[in-house]
Amino acid sequence: MSTNDAYRAELEEEISFHRGNLDGLQRDKKRLPWLLLVTVASIPAGLMFGMLWFLGLFAGSLAFFICGNYIVAGHGTEYRHKLAALETELKNLP
Repeated sequence: MSTNDAYRAELEEEISFHRGNLDGLQRDKKRLPWLLLVTVASIPAGLMFGMLWFLGLFAGSLAFFICGNYIVAGHGTEYRHKLAALETELKNLP
């Protein structure tokens, strides 16, 4: 096995790794809206347990939702950039 073939195999392995990560991010992105259900559930919790529970659940679930979307978007952009660079590098191999 030549050095070029070993490097090509390494690039292909890294590409499949980043594609798997992107698939995982897509699954996480589909799960994130469920956090909004907790935001809606904060209304009855506030009625039953008081304003502090409402504010805690509402602010916490909204913060988790926003941070989750931020993380998914940031990592997704990072993985797509890495994939583009790796595929370009793979294409340019002799």
